[in-house]
Amino acid sequence: MATPKKRVTEVGSDAESLDRSTWWREPTLWLLLIVASVAYFSRLTDRPMRGEETRRGLVAAEMMQSGDWIVPREQGELFLSRPPMQNWIIAGFASFRGKVDCWSVRAPSVIALLMTMLLIYGYVRQFFSQLAATAASIAYGTTGQVVEMGPLGETESMYALMVGGSLLLWHWGWTANWNAAVTWSLGYAFAAVGMLAKGPQAPVYFIVPVCTFLICSSQWRLILTRSHAIGIFVFMAIWNAWNIPFWMQVGTESMIQMYRNDIALRFNDDHWAPLVSHLFCYPFETLICLLPWSLLLPALLLPSFWRFDARTNPLVRFHLIAIGTTFLSVWFAVGAKTRYFMPLYPCFSVLFAVVIERCFAAENYRRSQRSRGAILAADRSRRLIWVGSWRRFQLGFLVAMLCGAFALTIVILTDQSSRIASDRVRLATVLCVTVVLIVGTARAYWFRNVEETESDCVRQRTEMSGLFAMGAFVWLAYFGVAMDPIVEDAFDVRPDVAKVGFEIPDGQTLASTGHISHWFTFHFGRTIPIIGMDPDQWPPDTNYVCYYSNTEFPESERSRFEIVGSVVVQSNGPSPRSIIVTRRLEDRIADKNVDERRTYE
Repeated sequence: MATPKKRVTEVGSDAESLDRSTWWREPTLWLLLIVASVAYFSRLTDRPMRGEETRRGLVAAEMMQSGDWIVPREQGELFLSRPPMQNWIIAGFASFRGKVDCWSVRAPSVIALLMTMLLIYGYVRQFFSQLAATAASIAYGTTGQVVEMGPLGETESMYALMVGGSLLLWHWGWTANWNAAVTWSLGYAFAAVGMLAKGPQAPVYFIVPVCTFLICSSQWRLILTRSHAIGIFVFMAIWNAWNIPFWMQVGTESMIQMYRNDIALRFNDDHWAPLVSHLFCYPFETLICLLPWSLLLPALLLPSFWRFDARTNPLVRFHLIAIGTTFLSVWFAVGAKTRYFMPLYPCFSVLFAVVIERCFAAENYRRSQRSRGAILAADRSRRLIWVGSWRRFQLGFLVAMLCGAFALTIVILTDQSSRIASDRVRLATVLCVTVVLIVGTARAYWFRNVEETESDCVRQRTEMSGLFAMGAFVWLAYFGVAMDPIVEDAFDVRPDVAKVGFEIPDGQTLASTGHISHWFTFHFGRTIPIIGMDPDQWPPDTNYVCYYSNTEFPESERSRFEIVGSVVVQSNGPSPRSIIVTRRLEDRIADKNVDERRTYE
């Protein structure tokens, strides 16, 4: 079968003469990445590790200790939740630092976020101006949920790079007429790495949108080509480089559980009420997580928006298809969290950029018509509701910045608490920077009111400076101000774990009667083997045993062990959950500092 000729989607601004193949050399891109790096790395380790972060680090640490890079383990037992790509990356960072700590766990996520911003910029730059590319990249980096989850050691930031990257790179190659085999291979390679990070969501989120798009655009024959088969082969080769050795070690049942367990948790509620509630709330929750940029999306609902520049419509359709076909997988899963849809946030960022680009182009068109005396055409352009979307967004953002600066001023001047007093100089610095950013945003907003301007290039540079100011304000507000109460209110088990660790001398092993919280195990710093509930099966040198407070300690051993400490590992809920640490009565405590014995934090 002959390979059908791929259609090139001609989009973009004809006014720009800059060769877009040199997008990676544009100063705007690197300035953006530098500012984002400073923001995300500035307080990377201030917040105690939370959620699954310690588990990601714990599995990586046990891999480094055991030398088994194939089978993920927690407390020496099989950890059948997801493949170990993230654990490998964490271990790679830890090998340079000499330990698995907070920085080793979180830094890969920030780097993945920056790489996603880089990819989004390059992708959008192939079709649009620097303004749109900058807007898309900043929008992704300042979306509410990305700002919150991006610097954490969770899987989402890496997964967004892998899944979003597979879609963007494939569509980039398809529109640019790259070699078909290379285009498919790049998309499938990213999907395969995503498969090794979190499971089958990655290939599904690549294959379904791409095939749906090709069918809808009458290009379905591309699905049946040899190039597509080569891409599938690349996927199978990358995935099975780990999957086959893993299967050989653990067997078929455990391999299936590795990919099934997390998915099954999302569909464990078969009642109608939670499903109806989820169906109603989840779309709104997603839009909230995409704030502030989701406020631009209503423009896509207006027919006049689609008629304004039909050349970009195929690109918009691709991303809408990607979002729509994949959204069903989280919309009908009662247990789905909004962060599960983060891999599609790069596609949303492209849509934000399209809206901004068209608004900017429509305003330029209105100015040019007015300068030529074409009043009727200019007035008709002005009547398009969506044309003012970007201007209204900027005005709302400017008002929010002013309100934030005013509130911060009141806090600095009136709050006499010890925390504010110690941070008053830093908060004053934040306020001064905020004022500068407000001026930059205001200049970009009011500059467009000037009908006689030097050139489109000048207006575009002014708009980009406003975008930088808006993005910097989001990062400054979160990392400079909001992070303080987050850190202060964070639940931190490290002090209590350190006290318990002080009670256990070198040469002694702390064992557990069952799986215990990875928060405790990670910060304890040494592997805690599971010995079970049967004392007859315990090793003869078992002198220290820990267990959950809501479980029973073996009756026959109660008189032989005493409690030396407890650590609360779950503070929310009516009854806090603790880990009880016990010691055999005849044992004595060596006075050692736990920090001297740690192999990882």
